Amino acid sequence: MNLNQRASGVLLHITSLPGPHGMGDFGPDAYRFVDWLQSAGQSIWQLLPTTPIGPGDSPYQGVSAFAGSQWMVALEPLVAKGWLAAPAVPDFDAQHVDYGRVTPWREQQLRAAAAGFFERASATDRKAFAAWCQAQQSWLDDYTLFMAIRSPLNGQPWWTWSDGLKRRDPKALAAARKQYADEIAFWHGDEHRAEAGEQLAEAGAAAGPFLAVSPFGKDPAKELIPEELGALLARCHAATGLPAVLLGGPSDERKVEELRPHFASPVADLVGRNG
Repeated sequence: MNLNQRASGVLLHITSLPGPHGMGDFGPDAYRFVDWLQSAGQSIWQLLPTTPIGPGDSPYQGVSAFAGSQWMVALEPLVAKGWLAAPAVPDFDAQHVDYGRVTPWREQQLRAAAAGFFERASATDRKAFAAWCQAQQSWLDDYTLFMAIRSPLNGQPWWTWSDGLKRRDPKALAAARKQYADEIAFWHGDEHRAEAGEQLAEAGAAAGPFLAVSPFGKDPAKELIPEELGALLARCHAATGLPAVLLGGPSDERKVEELRPHFASPVADLVGRNG
């Protein structure tokens, strides 16, 4: 992006797009919206976080800083692949997202599509899936194990789990991987289809001029240890040349002091600021 050239755009979250399946997703209406932006002379499409939503259906309370939201997966490509039968859609409200109704229904469709994939996927699709899982292994394996344990517990927070799981005891984790193998496979496949970055690139969305990092939260995937966060920011800066903007609330200021010695790349600290 050329910062010396004026540009305009629209803030619209994916879930606010129209669509037949209860909420907006990365389906045909996302592509139509990109076409509309171009025809209207707009060059920026700004989104809210596309990570899995957390308490209160908020995109800012996600359970992972890396995963894509399963609720934004378009169902049309899954039908086209033959993994999912064309669903009978309930009478969802076209003007309002009722997460209490929409997300359980969408999960049913995603589980049916996952079963269809493992039963009928082509050799090419299986190879692409395996390659993607291997490439994303640094975060994917922990995330899918976390979700596989969490789902049968109706979303109970990790600090209420058994001591072995809370403390990441190797034997407890190995037992959980064996116990929840089918559920882990589902979340691997679900996350492959929810890879928001790839779908956004295909839809033609524009990238921003800086990296925004908000590493604070109660869920494990957001509790990066200082060395990991510092290394991550250094890799991002080396790959993009962009400075990082560190975001967080006033209660996170003490944590920033622990992180600061590990920042080898340029970081703008906006933690605790409200203006």
